[in-house]
Amino acid sequence: NKIDLPNINIEEREKEIEALLGFKKEEIVCEEKDGITNISVIIKGNDGSKRIIVGAHYDGTGASDNCSGSGLLLSAACALKEKELKNKSDIPPYDLVMIFFDAEEIGLLGSIRYVSEMSDEDIEKTLYMLNMDALIFGDYCNIYSSFNKETLKADKKNPLMPAFVSDVAAK
Repeated sequence: NKIDLPNINIEEREKEIEALLGFKKEEIVCEEKDGITNISVIIKGNDGSKRIIVGAHYDGTGASDNCSGSGLLLSAACALKEKELKNKSDIPPYDLVMIFFDAEEIGLLGSIRYVSEMSDEDIEKTLYMLNMDALIFGDYCNIYSSFNKETLKADKKNPLMPAFVSDVAAK
């Protein structure tokens, strides 16, 4: 099934995000390819040689999936930007890349595209990625990883390999 999404003018979207959140144009990346639009907000840290990625998909169908994750990510981005603007000593230790993924509901297409386009250097400098999805759903906390269990590194060839964090912690 194909989902028709509204035609998005990337330059206008970046201007809207800049005005709404107070981020500078160079801190916002809107990438559209094949009808999929991922939106990233980058908060520079004290050490640009490492980064932490926090993501959520924005194409969900309700409050749980995934307004809860994308809403929390948006709130965190706003709070961190506001804090950075007020007090320069509160700059995060590493770069933070906050990504709003598109097309998760139809096959994880936005996140697969993002990972497949990461360079080896991008992967090496990524300390970890936190994905926020369906945060207000059910009675159980499900935590999964998406890294190679043997090397504990991001795995570009198999970026979505599931592994329970508890399995890795037990080693």
